[in-house]
Amino acid sequence: MNDPSPPPDAFERPALEIGEDLKFQRRTWRVQRIGWAIMVLLVGAAVSGVFASGPLSEAETHDPDGTVVVEYERFIRRMAPTTLRIRFLGPVANADPVAIEFRNSFAEDVDIETVRPEPDHMAAMPDGVRMAFRLAQEGGAVTLRIKPQAVGLLRGEVSIVGRRPARLSQIVYP
Repeated sequence: MNDPSPPPDAFERPALEIGEDLKFQRRTWRVQRIGWAIMVLLVGAAVSGVFASGPLSEAETHDPDGTVVVEYERFIRRMAPTTLRIRFLGPVANADPVAIEFRNSFAEDVDIETVRPEPDHMAAMPDGVRMAFRLAQEGGAVTLRIKPQAVGLLRGEVSIVGRRPARLSQIVYP
């Protein structure tokens, strides 16, 4: 009598001889998740302005009197031009002329490429630069195009001569 059933091993697959290391596999997955989290954080930082223009990069500071407002970018690159805008508020804007000073390492660590409007007078001081402007209207502004020369933390002070300064800090990337 012939038995029509197949032999017992016909439907069984032989076991694969692959060694498993679950501890190593879990560690690999953990490292992958950490890598993905770091990538997401870097992309989020880039989009928000930590490495270029964006909401986190835009900053504004003013002197204690509130008459000088400086608009600038917190994060800039060495040798890449950036804009510094200084607004004068209140009666100071109508003074004739308005003399401002740039002090600390700011004057040494940046090249001033353009100044709008042109200063009536510009002089070097031992600790900075002094510029005098004639501003025609309330809320007058001066715009400087600067190029940072050094990498690292750039600190500066902008003030009307004889008044307390507005302090600013910028991080200069290579």
